[in-house]
Amino acid sequence: MKAIKADGPAVIHALTPCPTGWRFDVNKGIEIAKLAVLTGVWPLYEVENGVLHLTVKVPKRRPVIEYLEMQGRFKHLPPEEIEKIQAMVDEQAKQLGLGPVVEYPAEKRSS
Repeated sequence: MKAIKADGPAVIHALTPCPTGWRFDVNKGIEIAKLAVLTGVWPLYEVENGVLHLTVKVPKRRPVIEYLEMQGRFKHLPPEEIEKIQAMVDEQAKQLGLGPVVEYPAEKRSS
């Protein structure tokens, strides 16, 4: 692991879905974590010697709503707020070089 071999400090910032706090079925944890990456909400990258490198490139991002709607903690958000979140994620994705959002048919969303 690079962090162990690094000269000096190293930081690992990991996303850990919480079924209780995020209000989702415990069986959906891996799917939620994957959607966080596929939507661009949680881009996977590393910074080594000051250089940012995407470790998972997402050429066609999923809409943020797919990530949000799986979690009870976001049920209260009106469509305008979800649009604002999508816009913030889009801006971050653009800066990182992630691809555009691509709408998927409902039957393909869970794959």
